[in-house]
Amino acid sequence: MLFYDVELVLDSIEARRKGVATSLWNAARKICEAGGAKPNYWLKSSPMAISLYESFGFQLAAEKENKIGITLYPMQFKRAD
Repeated sequence: MLFYDVELVLDSIEARRKGVATSLWNAARKICEAGGAKPNYWLKSSPMAISLYESFGFQLAAEKENKIGITLYPMQFKRAD
């Protein structure tokens, strides 16, 4: 079993709404699903990015977490297949 762990992804205001997140998500899925694998995906989203991740198929998976003043929302990818 393989595990990939991306600790933190941030963007600049100038990079938003230009398809960068979609390109990163599509590339990550392609790598993880090479050879027919159907892995599970989890992430912790900032409040501002929840709708972006929902557009990819993620759903809120647990109550929000607050660590060192940063609020994050656990999310899990829900497959259509």
